[in-house]
Amino acid sequence: MSLIRKLPGILDKAEEQYIKLLAESMPSSARTVMRTEGKDTGVFLLGDNAEILSEGIVTGKLSGKFDMIYCDPPFFTEDDKGARIPVKSEIVSDVREIRMRAYHDRWKNGFDDYLEQLALRLKLMKDALKDTGVICIHLDWHASHAVKLFMDEIFGENNFINEIIWVYKSGGAAKRHLSRKHDSILVYSKTGSYKFHQEKEKSYNRGMKPYRFKGVEEFHDEIGWYTLVNMKDVWQIDMVGRSSSERLNYATQKPEALLDRLIKLVTDEGDLCGDFYCGSGTLAASAGRLGRRFICADVSCLAAANAVKRPLRAGYGFNVREIGRLPGRGSCSVSAHRDGSFIVLDSFATDEAAVPARYVESMRELLEKDPFALLDYWCAGRLDSDGTFVSMEPVFRNGRDGLPVSKEDVLREFTAVMAVDIFGRMSVCALH
Repeated sequence: MSLIRKLPGILDKAEEQYIKLLAESMPSSARTVMRTEGKDTGVFLLGDNAEILSEGIVTGKLSGKFDMIYCDPPFFTEDDKGARIPVKSEIVSDVREIRMRAYHDRWKNGFDDYLEQLALRLKLMKDALKDTGVICIHLDWHASHAVKLFMDEIFGENNFINEIIWVYKSGGAAKRHLSRKHDSILVYSKTGSYKFHQEKEKSYNRGMKPYRFKGVEEFHDEIGWYTLVNMKDVWQIDMVGRSSSERLNYATQKPEALLDRLIKLVTDEGDLCGDFYCGSGTLAASAGRLGRRFICADVSCLAAANAVKRPLRAGYGFNVREIGRLPGRGSCSVSAHRDGSFIVLDSFATDEAAVPARYVESMRELLEKDPFALLDYWCAGRLDSDGTFVSMEPVFRNGRDGLPVSKEDVLREFTAVMAVDIFGRMSVCALH
């Protein structure tokens, strides 16, 4: 049966799941595992996004709260998306990086299953939007044609605002078709009343020469003469480059410049932005920098650990909460002590859960000879009475920060350390 004939049935199944999920949703176990000092700008939720959304809608915590939701789901590529995790060891040299699955994009019943689970979540996201809210769903050629029809049904054809075409450069070329170098971002409002801040962009004159038309203001730069016009729906923005300071080696990471433009287009300072397929946390990074609040969610520990890196560096307030049970996350452990004006990490270890089989022997060797090579970053801070770790001073191993195992000028308030391994597992210990 062709897809066009299947779509009504797929949407009906998503509606049945939606009704059932809201009827059966109950408050799940949730705990705050980490927070930073200062005014809270955002929240990272670690758990299943359907569970998080349905519970938040039933309890009212998320219902009608968001000014904008950015949705960057799997694209139906029918493969697994990986993360390249660098391993920096001067002792064990046979492994320089570990490649592992960041998330799966395979579906038991193919496109039907993909569309059904996405339609369910889009209905929940609609409930989470304010009446003045806007949703931006980011896709490519694999599924945008079908999801556009679902968006027309769920949000209404009259609430379609734009299909933004993001054009980028990347490696790879095809022999049997033109190279596919653009994504589609479908922008819909919940109602006819929504925020929209029209931006201007350069439009270069033909021949790069001045027109000198009466009443037309013209400008000149190193390329030539141009006028300012309302922004078009085709955006050429570079992908995150290999040497970019933004790069976190996470699959399908989106550039902050793209999210900056979307956020400024449909929100004001202080507005609440959401991302329930958080990945590397680009929306959180852009929203925090632009003075917006955010709530981001992902089921992957690796995603969550990567997502918090940029707000940790930037120094604005947020917290991390675990929702429900997370299977197969594994664990790590750390011990540390205070030595005068230093904090010294004594030991670090992590288990083999979720590590690809081909790396197990190398990881065992690293744990024996150079365990700190498996440490991604750590934070000095304190423990609240409820067991929440409060980060006061982050230390990163990657980039120019190196891998310090001590910290000078330690404040007396530091009573605990949290360590995060390269697989996204967190461990907290009290300082001795």
